[in-house]
Amino acid sequence: MDGIYGSSEELTRLTKMAQNGSEQALNELLKKTEKIVRIKIASLLIKKRTRMQEADIDDLVQIIQIKIHKSLPRFHGNSKLATWIHPIVENSYRDSVRRETTQIRKATILW
Repeated sequence: MDGIYGSSEELTRLTKMAQNGSEQALNELLKKTEKIVRIKIASLLIKKRTRMQEADIDDLVQIIQIKIHKSLPRFHGNSKLATWIHPIVENSYRDSVRRETTQIRKATILW
């Protein structure tokens, strides 16, 4: 079955190749999953009724891609890749909001 970022067979193949050290497969996998990461971020922004600058979203996507890359060896294929990615996106989003809130508080205290 084809998803918004490719067929599950293709993602499985790319995931296994990336786990075995293929940089090309990793780059392809990250490119294909970027769309789902952006959709999940947009969904969180709507759900939380918050806004984020486009540059901040780009930064968050990059952070998430790094986390996906580092966590890839722990993906065993017991779930769909999008399901496995979801908590990474959610936790990264929360960390981002927390960081921003802390920076605002520090700036307010300095005033």
